[in-house]
Amino acid sequence: MSGFLVAALAAEWERECESWGIGEPELDARDLPRRLRSDDELAVRFLKRARAGGPRSRFAAHALLQALMPLLCGLARRDLRAGLDEYVAEAWIRVMTFPTTRIHKVCTNLALDCLHVVSAGRRRTGRERPLPVPEHPVDPWAEEAPGERARELIDAAFRIGIVNRSSRPVLMSVYAEGLGHDRTAQRYTMTPEAVRARCSRATRAMRRHASELAECL
Repeated sequence: MSGFLVAALAAEWERECESWGIGEPELDARDLPRRLRSDDELAVRFLKRARAGGPRSRFAAHALLQALMPLLCGLARRDLRAGLDEYVAEAWIRVMTFPTTRIHKVCTNLALDCLHVVSAGRRRTGRERPLPVPEHPVDPWAEEAPGERARELIDAAFRIGIVNRSSRPVLMSVYAEGLGHDRTAQRYTMTPEAVRARCSRATRAMRRHASELAECL
């Protein structure tokens, strides 16, 4: 599954590079993910662009997601309970909600936010294999009201018909409240796998309509 997902996202990114371009002649689109991981100023600029609306929003969101893939793959390989699809779903939400006032180690902290949310629902369920994190990590919830941006994003997706009525409360529990998939499954009498599948479908749909969502926020 992980290998297929990596290949599918890479193919999607290749199509984005050919179709959209980046409007910045000094940047090579295919080198952009590497640049985003090392250039915080550029990463913040693309975070803002991903939410600005218009045809380039989708490209910016995909560029950031592709920049995060090596970090997400590393986390997923060491996680005994969550797969790469779960980390990718979280990552797209974080790209659209990460505070642009956090201007240091942007991609690293985006990945740490994903780790925090994926792990949040199972902290009391027993011992887990510890995951390595970068030296001097930043508290991913240091910013005020981190769930509010996710709530706004899900509400916007619901208003324009991207997220349906049955999926909205599930997404709110996972992303806005930070319950994680296990505790959300308990709340709605679902299996964690069903919650993950619903979140994955919804975030894929939101990613396809990134520019429309950005205009509603």
